[in-house]
Amino acid sequence: MKTIEEINRKIARDEAIILTAAELKSMVRAGQKVTLDDVDVVTTGTFGVMSGTMAVMMVPVAGKCSFERADSIWLNGVPAQPGPCPNERLGVVDLVINGTAHADDRYGGGHLFRDLVKGKEIDVLVEAHGRRYENQVTLDDIDYARIITTRLAFKNYHALINPTSATINTIFSVTGLTGPFTEATVSGCGEINPLQNDPPAG
Repeated sequence: MKTIEEINRKIARDEAIILTAAELKSMVRAGQKVTLDDVDVVTTGTFGVMSGTMAVMMVPVAGKCSFERADSIWLNGVPAQPGPCPNERLGVVDLVINGTAHADDRYGGGHLFRDLVKGKEIDVLVEAHGRRYENQVTLDDIDYARIITTRLAFKNYHALINPTSATINTIFSVTGLTGPFTEATVSGCGEINPLQNDPPAG
């Protein structure tokens, strides 16, 4: 047996054996017998970006009166959509960028949002009337930037139901269920999805 206090002491000493859920499951799939001696902590954090997540930004690109309208724009290679009301004559581009958009198979909108919040410099590329405009910006250079999620009020997700009187708040429902049941939500993120991990219980 291990106690939480023992594990916390190992973490403080930088001696804890920490695995992700994916790493642990890979070991089990490979036939390894994993015991308490092999792992202290299993992390369940994910970096999956929920579809319906987007950012609205006003990004500085070039000097005033440089061009009238952007045709295409990329931030760190991630494609964005120029907004319907052009402000390019002010040297900025209003844009919407989806969290699930991708520059390639290793970098996408979620990575871009993380880099912006961490204060990293972002490469901006705009094409307008056959010409290219480039800039490098940080979040401090962007006068307006907001992340929006459109799925926070969805009510059609599979969920496990908790048949107790206690209220459990969920991400995907804002009004609650009626009757004797309260709510619970589950992650659909593959390795930590309880419905996938224990299909007979479903």
